[in-house]
Amino acid sequence: MTPVPAGWMTRVTALLGGCRRCTRTSKIAALCAWVGAFAALLLLRSTAVALAAALLATALTGLWIAHLLAHASRGTLASMLRQFGAEPQEARSIIEALRLPDERGASRGTRLQEGEALSVQRGERPDRPGFRLTRIVVANDQGVIAAVGLTAGGAYTALDPASIEAEAASSS
Repeated sequence: MTPVPAGWMTRVTALLGGCRRCTRTSKIAALCAWVGAFAALLLLRSTAVALAAALLATALTGLWIAHLLAHASRGTLASMLRQFGAEPQEARSIIEALRLPDERGASRGTRLQEGEALSVQRGERPDRPGFRLTRIVVANDQGVIAAVGLTAGGAYTALDPASIEAEAASSS
């Protein structure tokens, strides 16, 4: 029997950054621990107690930072594409081909905005087991914003959002 349960890393990463309450609680715990460490140093004049409190405060600060980093990395388009099965290079190619527009029409980068949804189609990989993303569509309640498809040569290319909407309308 192993001392660490199987799948512990999956469980830990699923918990970090996923809950605002946990993130807020870890921040409050870190701040309280630092206040306690400084209070122990100033009031008790005991360096041993202050050092122990500072070590605890450092650990709790690390937990809070881990929550923040996990929360920040979850919302990226690249992390969502990887969850759907895209490899890192494929995710970069998809994001480059998408060129999601901001309010000025320029490319806004790698985050979806409020109200936008990601829709993907997958197909089997020809060279090995697993799936490959064949079509990626970003849409909101007004319609399709951007779309990318996989060409026969294996590259991702931008698709016309109007044709995607017409396709969806004709199929329903």
